[in-house]
Amino acid sequence: MQQWVEDWVHNCELNHKDPCEVELVIKDSTERKEYRPFSGYLAWGSDGTSVGIEFFRSDIIKFEPKDERPPVGEYWKSRGASTFDVSGFITSKAAGLRLLRMVRYILDTDEPKTWLDYREYEPNWIQFKFSAEEFDVEKLDASSRANGGVITEQILRDCIKRSSD
Repeated sequence: MQQWVEDWVHNCELNHKDPCEVELVIKDSTERKEYRPFSGYLAWGSDGTSVGIEFFRSDIIKFEPKDERPPVGEYWKSRGASTFDVSGFITSKAAGLRLLRMVRYILDTDEPKTWLDYREYEPNWIQFKFSAEEFDVEKLDASSRANGGVITEQILRDCIKRSSD
């Protein structure tokens, strides 16, 4: 429990959010409830860990990460290439939709194998996955890292897999 709370607070800090302003999701196999905490405490002692969170019950609260973007392209923090794709974190759903639009334009298809992995229940864990069938994922990984974690149209064009690849 201690690690969960520390991770939650850390994720709030990474997203420049006050933990008291971010919803807390409590779910089991049959029900999902979302709460906005208004106070909490952590205590560690020789007898174990205590956690207390007080909250307001409310309707679903939407959390949207700040839509940050560089002057050119989109931020994309690679997780490393695999044999089937290269995935990376993006700043927001809007950034992922712009990146997907760019991929569709560059590949000239409405249905690329590259995709935005957005899950409403994980709004700060948004990934964009480039398919190894469409892109040289090793080159894409290296190019984006060399460009400071930014994907540009030119990088995508340089990494397209050609039919002779």
